[in-house]
Amino acid sequence: MFEGPVQDLIDELGRLPGVGPKSAQRIAFHLLAADPVDVTRLQEVLQKVKDGVRFCEVCGNVSERERCRYCADPRRDPTIVCVVEEPKDVLAVERTREFKGRYHVLGGALDPLAGVGPDALRIRELLARLGGTGPASDETEIAIGIQRALRGRAITACFLEGHGELPMDNFEYHTHLESGAGHSHDDASSQVVEMPGHGAGRLRRALEAQGYEARKLVLATEGDVPTGCTLLVAANPRTTFLPAESAALRAYLRRGGSALLLLDLGFVLEPGLARLVAELGVRPEQEVVVDPLSHYSTNPEIVAVTGYDPHPITRSVSLTFYPGIRPLTMLPPAGDLRVTPLLLSSRDSYTRPVKPVGSHAVEPDPEGGKDAAAPPVPGPRVLGVAVEGRLDGDAQPMRAVVVGDSDFASNSFFPYMANSDLLLSAARWLAREERTTAVAGRVPVAPLIALTGRQSNAGCRTSGRSCCAA
Repeated sequence: MFEGPVQDLIDELGRLPGVGPKSAQRIAFHLLAADPVDVTRLQEVLQKVKDGVRFCEVCGNVSERERCRYCADPRRDPTIVCVVEEPKDVLAVERTREFKGRYHVLGGALDPLAGVGPDALRIRELLARLGGTGPASDETEIAIGIQRALRGRAITACFLEGHGELPMDNFEYHTHLESGAGHSHDDASSQVVEMPGHGAGRLRRALEAQGYEARKLVLATEGDVPTGCTLLVAANPRTTFLPAESAALRAYLRRGGSALLLLDLGFVLEPGLARLVAELGVRPEQEVVVDPLSHYSTNPEIVAVTGYDPHPITRSVSLTFYPGIRPLTMLPPAGDLRVTPLLLSSRDSYTRPVKPVGSHAVEPDPEGGKDAAAPPVPGPRVLGVAVEGRLDGDAQPMRAVVVGDSDFASNSFFPYMANSDLLLSAARWLAREERTTAVAGRVPVAPLIALTGRQSNAGCRTSGRSCCAA
């Protein structure tokens, strides 16, 4: 390090954007060697800019007057407003010599990790210019609209169909939450809560509110996952994949794709799919998790999760719940994949075996079988994981989220508690947009106060009333 004013100059120059330590040192010694007249002129220009330049009161662009030349020009069309991030972006648009409207400078970009949300940008001023009218007069919706425009790429969520998955165009739902016995829909695959008659239309609408496109994908007919598919959603497949479909999914992930795999009880993995999921570091067990300590309402088979390990997906997620979820056994992942447990049941939880679907079933791996007569062993169970990295040395970086349940994503359970927050956060992470701002799904639901089993028991003890919670 240098002494005194020289080092002070280097330090101050190094604080400028895009100027590293070596560049700061080079500029500092250039100024030391420069003619004093040149240094004085630079000093005067800096002071003049600081004293005389302001931000336009209308659009936020730099100006020497209250209004910049674009806002003051009567030839500009005031009904067309180009929203840009910084004043330098105005010049980039002007160089095209095509735009004849006016501008609005936000003064930055949305960056939740750095604490830059809609309130930190000039979005209120934009709303004031728009008069607060039109289909998007809410600050968050304006922010998301800007985000879409600045994204520079289309994000497509491909909903896998062809194996009895939750269809993306089905909006059927129940307006109440029942116990497992009352909500089984006579599903022969298990005696736990299942939603085979429902869809994932609410999830689809919530993704579209983020600016994502949604389309159906039938691998059996298309053969490959399209290159335009940003993330693939497999929600509750009920019949076994064809080997070619499992191979297509693996090829998609090797190309750097992203997948949300919601694999319910009753679904038996085709050997190729089982190998792929094992490469991702997990094995879904044909068991249901029972959690006497942390469950939703009075049903211990509707597992409630209230705490999470640090991960971009779960950063702002509160209570979520999973009707009839299967545990995931952690395995050594392939390549350089990094596997992070996202969801864990409580220390008192245990599992019980459940028979798989009888039709189109494949015999499970005998090494993965367990003695049904053995007494349950309590302990936390992994319910969902996030995976990222390369499947092998020649593959592109991929991402995947695997959860042992899809009912929480169905129309009936999606809007409740933080289920929608978790799913949308997972989708943004899979689309590599975890740094962007989310917009709420805004699914209308009936007013509801819900407690976990432990909270219900605590309330009953406080009130002195009898309680039916497990």
